[in-house]
Amino acid sequence: MNENYPEVPDNGNLDPEPTVVNSSETPTNLQQTTPYLVHIQTGKTIELPEQEGAEITLGKPNSNHPPDIDLSDFPDAAIISRQHANIHIEAETYYIKDLDSSNGTYVNNNPVPTGEAQELSAGDIIALGKEDKVTFIFKIP
Repeated sequence: MNENYPEVPDNGNLDPEPTVVNSSETPTNLQQTTPYLVHIQTGKTIELPEQEGAEITLGKPNSNHPPDIDLSDFPDAAIISRQHANIHIEAETYYIKDLDSSNGTYVNNNPVPTGEAQELSAGDIIALGKEDKVTFIFKIP
């Protein structure tokens, strides 16, 4: 036995097989604790606020009304409008609304009518524009 390590007594209680723990079940400092979006094309995450009444605008910068979440650095951002969509919270439920964007907003491949709030559920796929070029998964930890 190596002199640098203390000897562990063999009392017969040690499991000879290692236990594998699924990392998604083990909390870490890196895990999200608030609802968030995962950009499918890059894996980047965007944390969403939890406050009742919060409104978050998704889009690209413009001098008059910069978005809360700037998507201009994401791949295929050219299809995103300056004020593309809005996510808001009512009674602990998240909703998305298309802000009359040029290329539309889609939830699970269904268009969100302009100005109408679409309820979001965990796992929903949100596409900004057609052809799923800028796509997110809505996650609730």
